Amino acid sequence: GGGGGAGGDDDDDATAGGEHMRAELSRLLDELKKLNAQLSAQRDVAVSTVSHHRDRLITYTQEFRRIEQRVESAVNRARLMRGGSRTRNGEWSAEMRELMREHDGLRSSHRLADNVLGQGERVLDDLDFQETRLRGVSGRLAGLMKNVPGLNELMTRIDYRKRRDRLMLAGCVATGFVVLFVYYFYVRG
Repeated sequence: GGGGGAGGDDDDDATAGGEHMRAELSRLLDELKKLNAQLSAQRDVAVSTVSHHRDRLITYTQEFRRIEQRVESAVNRARLMRGGSRTRNGEWSAEMRELMREHDGLRSSHRLADNVLGQGERVLDDLDFQETRLRGVSGRLAGLMKNVPGLNELMTRIDYRKRRDRLMLAGCVATGFVVLFVYYFYVRG
């Protein structure tokens, strides 16, 4: 071991056990990815089932990566603390304090990034829900248009009048600018 005693050997055994567990979980996630790819290749499986399994796999993989980072951070912090030197007053050295400050800043940044990603996932879910609702409303409007024959003609007339009004307004504004332009350069000039 690298610790110089019984405590160091225990740390090495724990690290080896953790590495074995990490490798096993990583292997299982890879197998899940392969199974998900095989499932999506089958034609008789519903798209929603494949999508559900893919989403769960993504969630498991993200959670595994987060836990893996936390464990790695804890191991690194333990190594850092074990290797740190204290001054005569019992305080950490300036280098050690700087490393701990940097580590805390990085951990805070990771936490913020996780929060932003979580918000993004919630927004995506909300947008998917809204898309489903809008498709339903669109279908109902199309059905209404078929059931009420005069409604389509009314909507066309309204659009025509809106376009006509816009053109009239644009013409008035353009005429006003031309009059101002002529006045400014020819009458004042």
